[in-house]
Formats: sequence, structure tokens, C-alpha cells
Amino acid sequence: MVIEIRKLKTDASTVEDKIDSLKKKIKHLETEREGFSSLKINNQALTEVSAELERQVIDYERINEKLESKIQKLEAEKRELESKLDKEKEETRKAKEALKTAQAVTTTSSITNRPLPPAPGPAGVKEGKVQTLLAGQSTDTFLVLSPSGVLDLYTSNEMRSFQWSTDCWARCSLPPSV
Repeated sequence: MVIEIRKLKTDASTVEDKIDSLKKKIKHLETEREGFSSLKINNQALTEVSAELERQVIDYERINEKLESKIQKLEAEKRELESKLDKEKEETRKAKEALKTAQAVTTTSSITNRPLPPAPGPAGVKEGKVQTLLAGQSTDTFLVLSPSGVLDLYTSNEMRSFQWSTDCWARCSLPPSV
């Protein structure tokens, strides 16, 4: 019986050791469980933050697309305005060249260089180059308005194509070819 009591004491101490180790294991698992619940809370918080970040990214992508489309529109407008500016510059350059050419023609084909009629004095004389329709064709013509009210049309340095008086008794002299 002593052996049996010893055996039972040994078995009882072994069982108590096992109970103690299981209690320790339970305590350890309970502390882990507390950590898991805090991880679950953290996971839920992170999921919410992640969802919010995804919404913000989508919003920023929309804003970025809108801004890029605005940039493209502005660049298209800029190109259009630059082309208009270039056209205007070209027209201005051509107008300046035409003006220089007209000034050169006016200075070289002044009325003082023509033999008919004698040039009146510079006071009150108005003259200029115009386009007229003669015999169905557009022709460069030079107009001269004298202070006496006589309008002369010249097609060349020597040929007066038309003369008209602006006084109340209109008179007209035409060359024989008309």
C-alpha cells in the first residue's frame, strides 16, 4: 500500500504539474487573445483608413484628369493664338512692305516726273495710286486732284486717260482712244 500511495502521490504530483502547465498555457493564450483583439481593432481601423485613402486617391485622380484636360485646352488655345499672332505678324509685315513699295512708287512716279499736264505747285495738290477698271481689266492708275477741282487719271507717265472737273459746270476730256 505504501507503494500505491507513493504511486498515487507521484501520479497526483504529475497531474498537478500538468494542471499548472495547462494553467500557464491558458494564461499565455488569454494574453495572446487580448493582443489578437487589439490587432482586430487595429485591423478594422487600418481597413477604414485604407478605404478612405482609396477614396481620396480616386478623387485626386479625377481632379488630376480635369486639370490635365484644362491644360490640354489651354495649350490648344495657346497654339491657336500663336498661329493667329503669326498670321497677324505676317499680314503686318506684308502691309509694311506694300506701304514701302507704295511709297517708293509714289516717290518715283510723282506728278513732277510726268510731262502732261504741268505739275501744279505742292500746295493743295492731292495725288495717289488707285486701282481702276479699264476695258474690263483692273489697272494701276494715278489720281491727281488739283486745287482748281480738276481730277486727272493717269495710266502711265505720259498718258492721261481721263479728266473731270468738279465745278458746277462739269467738263470732261477723253483721249481719242476712248
